[in-house]
Amino acid sequence: MAATELEARLDPAAEGKLIEEVDVFTLAPIDARDPAPNALNVLHVSSQRFVIERELLLRAGDHYRKLLADESARNLRALPQLSLVMCESFTGSAPDRVRLVVITKDVWSLYVDFDVGAGSASASRLVLEPKETNFLGTHQTIMGRYALDPDTRGIGAAYVDPRLFGQWLFTFADANVVLNRHDGKTEGSYGTFAVVQPFRTNRSEWSWFGAGSWRYDLARQYQGPHVQRDPQTNIDYRWFRDEGQLQAAVTRSIGWAWKNDVALTFSFSRQAYRLPLVTNADGAVATAADRATFQAANMPRNDARIGPGVEWHAYRSDFLRTLDVDTLGLQEDFRLGHDVVVGLAPMWESEPGRASGGTQADAAPSFLSLHAAVQETLPLSDGFLRASASWQSDSTLQRTLNGSVTLSSFLATPRVPVGRLVGAVWMITRYANQLNARTRLGGTDRLRGFEENEQQGPNAMAMNVEYRSTPLELFELQLGTVLFWDYGVAYSVEHAFLPGSSVGGGLRLVVPQIERSVFRLDVGVPITTRRAPSWYFAFGQAFDSKPVTAVAPPAPP
Repeated sequence: MAATELEARLDPAAEGKLIEEVDVFTLAPIDARDPAPNALNVLHVSSQRFVIERELLLRAGDHYRKLLADESARNLRALPQLSLVMCESFTGSAPDRVRLVVITKDVWSLYVDFDVGAGSASASRLVLEPKETNFLGTHQTIMGRYALDPDTRGIGAAYVDPRLFGQWLFTFADANVVLNRHDGKTEGSYGTFAVVQPFRTNRSEWSWFGAGSWRYDLARQYQGPHVQRDPQTNIDYRWFRDEGQLQAAVTRSIGWAWKNDVALTFSFSRQAYRLPLVTNADGAVATAADRATFQAANMPRNDARIGPGVEWHAYRSDFLRTLDVDTLGLQEDFRLGHDVVVGLAPMWESEPGRASGGTQADAAPSFLSLHAAVQETLPLSDGFLRASASWQSDSTLQRTLNGSVTLSSFLATPRVPVGRLVGAVWMITRYANQLNARTRLGGTDRLRGFEENEQQGPNAMAMNVEYRSTPLELFELQLGTVLFWDYGVAYSVEHAFLPGSSVGGGLRLVVPQIERSVFRLDVGVPITTRRAPSWYFAFGQAFDSKPVTAVAPPAPP
């Protein structure tokens, strides 16, 4: 299309030539290959030219550099409003000139998005979000939200502007109210907000963000469609939670191919939890002894901390471009090479005695929070192998309050005509756990075929292997199949090690006209216990290639 309209051809030797013009072609969500009529495109506002151009790192009058063209394409592929991105060099009016041609395809921007986490034994969550993700063609998002859980409904709204006032500032705000489904009373609210100046290129020197979040409601832990009940104390897994966080960071980036980022951070967080007076759905009031037993065994502990920090992140800016890993049939970029993260933060208790066990405020820090991680990602043709290890610790001079070690690996084999194998191994060991943190497995995640939260404990491990078929393209829809084996266990040193394992299969669907995320339907059959097969459907792969991360703002809604 572009070659015909420009009466030009691809220039394989464009490096260093003068860019005489930048041509932007924005394709509508529905084209001739789609089953829907093209006339529906009149209901969609296409991305404006300046919205695409502001992500580009090359302009007319610059000398063409393929590295910058590739990085421009990665910037554009990171935008959820686009399903297809190409940045190519075409011949210009003279041998020493080129034209930069950018081709993008919009996703449908006005629709009702939904998120589900459901299975044959339970309907754990349904979220409906009417949204416009490309308001007036500017990539601003305006959305409402209706969230339905077995006992609550949430109503909210959100706004996202990726370039506030036309500047390189990403902003969003999200607020929701929670209502009890049985009596209609308000149970609480939650929300997030952030302002972020991200790195625009690998050569950008500065980035910063400020963010906050809150959540005040009644937390519930489900197993199947009902709130889980502790058999020892007859207390339901329900408690009031009051959580808030403020976070800010300024990052200085040094280098280009080999990067070193140094971040100065500040954080405040508060988590407070308490049991309701009526401790189960039957109206029972637990004894003081049972309440203490339940809180010690199952509830997260209160925590309140404030303090500055510093973090160093070293990594490479090499990328692998491939398909069919976290999505289907769409281009994905994965960073290769090493990642090393080291951070420390002296923390003061904003409510003395809550974390370290002290009784009064002090000029010296209450404890020192440390974290470190190392990761290596190796290319395997159009697949890759990623392995990582991370460590976190909160310590005083006398003892370690919280400490954990996490090990993980992810393998995506090279693609063959019938598909590829994808596997992961993950484990976490908490050797100190004053906050009483728990890991939960079961349901739609790494242990399919088991009920939600069936496995839980301070320590956990999981292994997953999937065969993912090469997707079949039907009117640009991507449809694939999966066969899987899951193994997982969450445990503590006080209880028996009882792993679960399952096998199954499923379908994967991507509708690129609307959403880049994978919609999945899985059927899991437990092989370590006798029970009927369970089916689940949700968005996103059951496990992904998530890398170790440095300090970062919260994810937008």
